[in-house]
Amino acid sequence: MQTFTFDCEVDKHRGVVLGLPPSVSPGRHRLAVTIDPPEIALASTQSAPIAPIDESTAPRTDLWRQLEALRAQAAQTGDLPDPMAWDAVPAEAERRRGERDD
Repeated sequence: MQTFTFDCEVDKHRGVVLGLPPSVSPGRHRLAVTIDPPEIALASTQSAPIAPIDESTAPRTDLWRQLEALRAQAAQTGDLPDPMAWDAVPAEAERRRGERDD
């Protein structure tokens, strides 16, 4: 499976023409199309910062609900570690993979 992202203009007849790269072989394919609302599409082209999600945001997926439950359980038992700074994440990943002996 390959994923492609196109920024395009939709004409008044709601038509769009896509040119696919040579890596896509001729033949029958299944295409999935996701349409973002105009304000989201516009924001993504302007590199707008992603709005953080806070505790008041309700989980939108089953996985999100499971992670919330695990986090609540860890907080209740005192097993929840302190948040890690973004620049410390790569070093921690290397340590956990055994690439560092810190």
